[in-house]
Amino acid sequence: MLHRIAEVVHYMQKREYQRANDAYLRLSIGNAPWPIGVTMVGCVHCPLSETAALILFQYSRTLCS
Repeated sequence: MLHRIAEVVHYMQKREYQRANDAYLRLSIGNAPWPIGVTMVGCVHCPLSETAALILFQYSRTLCS
C-alpha cells in the first residue's frame, strides 16, 4: 500500500496529474474489471479517503513550492 501512495506522490511531484489519478484509482479500487452494463455505482461517503487525498495534495504542494 505504501508503494501505491508513493507512486501517487511521485506523479504529483512531476505534475503528471493523469498518471497520479490513475495510480490513485489503482490504490483505492484496484484493477478489477467492472461488470458490463453497470452505469451507476453508489459510493459510500468516506471522510478518511477525503482526508488522505487532502494530505497528499498538501504534501505535493509543499514539495513543489
